[in-house]
Amino acid sequence: MLGHKQGCSVQNANRVKVMRRKNGILAGILATGIVLIVLVKQYLQHDARQVQNIQIQFFTEHLSAQKNYILNSLENTATFAFQQRNALPGQTVLANNPVKSTNAFFHDLNERGFSFSGILNADSSLMVQTDHPALDISDCLSFRKLYQDFSNSDWKTFPRKGCIICDQQLGFVYGYPMRYDSLRQRYSDFFVAGFPLQALLQKIEHNPDPVAMGFVVLPDDPESSRKVLASKGFYPLSGIEGLWIDSSFEIPFDLEKKGTFRQQLQEKLKRAVQDPSDKDFSIYLPTQTKPGILTFSEMSMMEPKGSIFVVSYNRDLILEKTFDWNRQIFVINVIIIILITFGVAYLLIGRIKVEKEKSRIAESEQKLLELNRSKDKFFSILAHDLKNPFNGILGMSTYLNEYFPSLSDDKRQEIIGEINSASKNAFNLLQNLLEWTRTQSGQIKNIPAEIEPQTIIEIALETVASLAKNKQIEIVRIYQTRACGWADENLVATVLRNLFTNAVKFSPRHSTVVVLVKEFGEELVFCIKDQGIGLKSEEIDQLFRIDVNFHKKGTEQETGTGLGLKICKEFADYCQGRIWVVSEYEKGSSFYFTIPLVSNSAGAEPG
Repeated sequence: MLGHKQGCSVQNANRVKVMRRKNGILAGILATGIVLIVLVKQYLQHDARQVQNIQIQFFTEHLSAQKNYILNSLENTATFAFQQRNALPGQTVLANNPVKSTNAFFHDLNERGFSFSGILNADSSLMVQTDHPALDISDCLSFRKLYQDFSNSDWKTFPRKGCIICDQQLGFVYGYPMRYDSLRQRYSDFFVAGFPLQALLQKIEHNPDPVAMGFVVLPDDPESSRKVLASKGFYPLSGIEGLWIDSSFEIPFDLEKKGTFRQQLQEKLKRAVQDPSDKDFSIYLPTQTKPGILTFSEMSMMEPKGSIFVVSYNRDLILEKTFDWNRQIFVINVIIIILITFGVAYLLIGRIKVEKEKSRIAESEQKLLELNRSKDKFFSILAHDLKNPFNGILGMSTYLNEYFPSLSDDKRQEIIGEINSASKNAFNLLQNLLEWTRTQSGQIKNIPAEIEPQTIIEIALETVASLAKNKQIEIVRIYQTRACGWADENLVATVLRNLFTNAVKFSPRHSTVVVLVKEFGEELVFCIKDQGIGLKSEEIDQLFRIDVNFHKKGTEQETGTGLGLKICKEFADYCQGRIWVVSEYEKGSSFYFTIPLVSNSAGAEPG
C-alpha cells in the first residue's frame, strides 16, 4: 500500500509538472501574442507620426510659399509704380495738388489689388487713390506713427513693408522714400501703396481648400493694443497671454477647450518670436476622429509693433485616410495574431498531450515489465514451494507402502501424521495461490458495507481459536471507538484471519496477542500486536513483495506459504486501506490494517 501511495504521489507530481509546463507554454504564447500586437500598434503609430510630420511640413511650406509669392508679386507691382511715379516731373504731390486717379500707375495699382496709394508727408494729408474718390486717412494713428517710422529709417534697403491697423481692418503697406530734406538729413516725403489683408486671404484660398482662414496678432504691448484690436474684431485666446484671434476665423472647434493645443501653440509662438528661422509652423488639433491642422505663417508688423500670423485650418484627408487604413490593418493583424496564437497553442498542447500519452505508455510498459519479472520470479518460487510438500508426501507414502508390514504402529502413525501435515501445507498453499490469482485477475468482488469492528474480529478469530488454545495464548480485545468501517466484509475478515494466524504462529506459549481498534483521521485502524520472535529491518522490507520468497517457521516450527501477507496487501488495496508493520527483533510485532470510516465512504461506489 505504501508503494501504491508513493506511485500516486509520483503520478500527481507528474500531472502538476505537466500542468505547469502547459500553463507556462500558454502564458508564453499569450505574452508573445500581446507583444506582437503592441509592436504592430507601435509600428502603425510610428507610421501615422511619419505621415503627420510629412503633412505638417507640406501645409507649412504650402501656406508660406503662397503668402510669399503673393507678397513678392505685389511688392514688384508697388516698386514698378513707385519707379514710374518717381520719373514724373515734380516728384512731390501735396494735399492741395493731389494726383488724380486718372494717372496710369494708380490705375495699374488698383487693377493689381492695391486699395490705396499716395504720398505720405508730415505737412499734409495722405491723398489715397482708389476706384472711389480720394480718402483722407491722415488722422489714422497708424499712418502718423508710420511717417515717424519712415522718417527715422536709414533706408539702406527699400521698400519698407509690413502690416498696420487702420480704419476698420488690417492692412499691408509698402513704403518708398521720395524727397530728401538736406537740412534735417532725412527723407520727408514717402510713396506708399497698400491693400487690406483680407485680399491676401482671397488670393491664398485655393487648393488645398482651407476650411477657414484668418489672422492672429501677438502685439509687443498687449495692454495698449487691446482697445484697437478689440475694435477691429479680434478677441483674446484664454491660456495664451497677449494672443488675439480674428473673430472671422471660424473653425468647428472651441480652441479654448483644447488645453494640449494651447500649450503647443504657446511654445511654437515663443520660438517664432525668438527665432527668425522658425516663423512658419503647423499644429494638429487633438480630435477624436477627423484630424485637423492649423498652419501659421508670420508676417512683419509695423504699427503697432509685434507679430501677425496668417492662419488656416485644413482637414487632413491624407492623415484621416491613414488612420482608417491603420485601424483596419491593426484589426486584421490582431485577428491574424490571435488565430496564429490559438493555432500554435493548439498544436503545442496537442504535442504535450501526445508526449504525455507516450510517457504514460512508456511508464505502463515499464511497470508491466517489472510486474512480469516479479510474477515470473514469484512463480518460480511458488513452483519450488509446491514441489517440496509433494516430494515429502510422495517420499513418505512410498516408504510406507514398501515397508508397511515391517513398521511398528507408532512409526506408521508418525509417517501418516507427517503425510497429513504435508498435505495440509500443500492445500493451504494452493488455497492462498487461488486467492492471489483471483485478486490479480479481477475476480474478487468488492462490495463495501458497514462493518462493526467487534463483530468482524470475532468472525476472524473463529479459525484461530483452537490454535491459540493449543499454545495457551490469550487474545485481548481493546476497543477505543464505536465507529464503524466501510469495506467488503469477506476481504476484511480474510486480512484479519491471516494477521491473527501469523500472530499466534510466531508467539511463544503462554503469551498474549492484543487486538486494538481505534480511529485515526478518516480511517478505522486495526492493530494486532504479538510478543513473538519479531522481524529484522531487512525482513520487513520483504514482507509484501511477491518477487521475494520470504517465510519463516513459527515458534513451534509451524510452516507457512509466504503468500498470506501478500494477499493481505492486495485486499487492503481493494478496501482503499493501508497495511504496514512495526516490529522489533525478538520482542514482537505490531501489524496495522486500516479501512475508511463509514461516515467518509458510505456513498462510494464498490471497487
